[in-house]
Amino acid sequence: MTKQLSSSLTLMWAVAVPTMWFAFFGIFALAIFVSSRSYYGFVSATILKIIIPLILLAGLLLMFITVMRFRRIDIDADFLYATNYIKTYRYPWHNVKSIKTKKGLFFNKGIICLKEGGKFGANMTFLLSNRRWREFINEDIFGVSQYVEE
Repeated sequence: MTKQLSSSLTLMWAVAVPTMWFAFFGIFALAIFVSSRSYYGFVSATILKIIIPLILLAGLLLMFITVMRFRRIDIDADFLYATNYIKTYRYPWHNVKSIKTKKGLFFNKGIICLKEGGKFGANMTFLLSNRRWREFINEDIFGVSQYVEE
C-alpha cells in the first residue's frame, strides 16, 4: 500500500494552470493575428501582436522553471514513486540520499536528493502537504524518516 506524500494541489499547479495559461493566451494571440483590425481600443494591433506572444512565452517559461517541476510523490516500505502525471518512476530507498523541506513565499516544497540521478534528475521537487508531512515525520510510517533533513 502506497501513501501520498505530496499535496493534491500538485496536479492543479503542474498541469492545469500551465494548460489554461497556454490555452487562454494562445487563443488570444491567434485571434489577434487572424483579425484584420488595426486598433483594439486605444492600443495598436502591431503592439499587441508583439506583447501578447511575449506574455505567453514568458509565462510558460516561468511556469516551466517553477511549478511544472513539481512531482507527485508516493511512498511505500520499499520504494519512492515519482510522477509527472505522464510517467511514473520508482526509486529504491537505498538510492535516496535525503529529503529536505524549504519554505517558500507561496508554497512549502520538499526536495528529494538521490545518490544517483534518475529520470527526473538528482533532485526532485514536490509541493509539500503539511498534514501529510507531519504524519510522515511523526508516525514514521514505513521507517524511512531517517532520510529527512530539516
